[in-house]
Amino acid sequence: MLAMRGCAMATSPLSSSVIALWLLPREPAATFCRQTIERLARQYDAPVFVPHLTLGVVDDPPRSLENTLREAIQLRPCGVFWSPFYTKTLFVRFQMTPALQTLRQSLGLGGQYDPHLSLLYHDLPAEEKARLASSLKLSFPIAEFDRPVAVRCANPTTSRADIEAWQTLLKDV
Repeated sequence: MLAMRGCAMATSPLSSSVIALWLLPREPAATFCRQTIERLARQYDAPVFVPHLTLGVVDDPPRSLENTLREAIQLRPCGVFWSPFYTKTLFVRFQMTPALQTLRQSLGLGGQYDPHLSLLYHDLPAEEKARLASSLKLSFPIAEFDRPVAVRCANPTTSRADIEAWQTLLKDV
């Protein structure tokens, strides 16, 4: 698995940070996503990052993630999509499930939610993003997520430097 950098975040008077709560995928989805992220990062000179499903953001880190997840969350992918947002350049969207909703509620996360796993963070023309989204074929019918992680990240995340400054705070692996 790729290691996330544990370096201190660069800050400026205009930047702020949040704590993102993630779930990490199990095999075989983990390998497919990691290899896709690495391949696309090489192809587009983009940042490499750990494949993750963001559950939401909180202002303060939880004391522990132990016992947050009693069993793996199984999610069915809807396909590969793109958006105009840097943090959703190219991503796998998943169907919401009662188990995922219950987990988010137990963590105090509410509001609208689009369960997804990003595959690329980069500024690209819409036509290129659409081409990439239509060319990627997922190799897994179900993805299981079983490892919660808390990560400090810039808010908003808009650059490679922001991604490379992610700092793992807590993990339950």
